[in-house]
Amino acid sequence: MLILLAAAFLAVQDPGSELDCTNASNTLEINDCATKDVATEQARLETYLAASVGVLRDEAETPEGATTVVTELQASQKAWQAYADSACSTVYTRWQSGTIRNLMALSCRRRLTQDRSHSLWADYLVSLGGEEPVLPEPLFTP
Repeated sequence: MLILLAAAFLAVQDPGSELDCTNASNTLEINDCATKDVATEQARLETYLAASVGVLRDEAETPEGATTVVTELQASQKAWQAYADSACSTVYTRWQSGTIRNLMALSCRRRLTQDRSHSLWADYLVSLGGEEPVLPEPLFTP
């Protein structure tokens, strides 16, 4: 019996198997899918941040101005990161007595990361002159 339980546990944990997140059926699968969603949003955020840095450098009138504005953006990103860490830690703490705690904290991180990507897009990647944005508007996923 113990061997069957261990085999079942390993089958769920098999890193070689592809998880179908549309049919996640237990806490581990749901959390794994939420972790993948956060990683996807983080990758998108990094793309929008890099594009924002590029726009700010291109638009700066002097090299010193470029350095200043990029440094300010990097500082705001660091402050946003600290805020997101704190906010989602609070969500985790709120739900700490339940198995839903990880999902709730991951959902917080995904939502805040989506918000940050959209803010970068709106603040730095959309032209006031009517040209096409540098990157498409990041769409929110439920």
